[in-house]
Amino acid sequence: MEDRARSAPEPFPRAVGAGSAPRPGGRVSAGWRDAESDEVDATAARARYREEGINPVMPDSRIEHLLAPGESLLAVHPATVADSRASADGSADGTGASGDLYVTSARLVFAGGVLVAYALGDIEQAVIAGEDVLLVMRDGVGLRVAVAEPRLLRVQIAAARAARRDQVVDRPPYAPSR
Repeated sequence: MEDRARSAPEPFPRAVGAGSAPRPGGRVSAGWRDAESDEVDATAARARYREEGINPVMPDSRIEHLLAPGESLLAVHPATVADSRASADGSADGTGASGDLYVTSARLVFAGGVLVAYALGDIEQAVIAGEDVLLVMRDGVGLRVAVAEPRLLRVQIAAARAARRDQVVDRPPYAPSR
């Protein structure tokens, strides 16, 4: 068995996660990455994003026509499962999505039987819980994402959100009131 902690991470930028399909109930099969390997990749990605910024990857035919002008594809995670939980006011219906997860410069897009998208600006928080990524949305809805590389996905989401915040916006310069 290879010692993944001592081996060099795979070359970046990497567009696709290295997992296999989740089993029913959100549990993953033996082909999914171990937490240590995922952490090594997440740490390398974090350092790379700080030094070089985010480099878009070539979109495949499934997502290419869905990208808005100026929106770019940053990463793809195959075979993900997501389910939402209602906020206290019941604003979500608790439905889920499964299929490939596309991380773009503007949103997360789940492409399976149906397309489901979440704007990056609606994400308040992304945390690792076990081997899932839990997203807390602005409206209080929670989204659990079962993915092969949850730590890497969390770093990709954080980098995309930071890049989005750093974009130049046409607005008048700040002038303090007197």
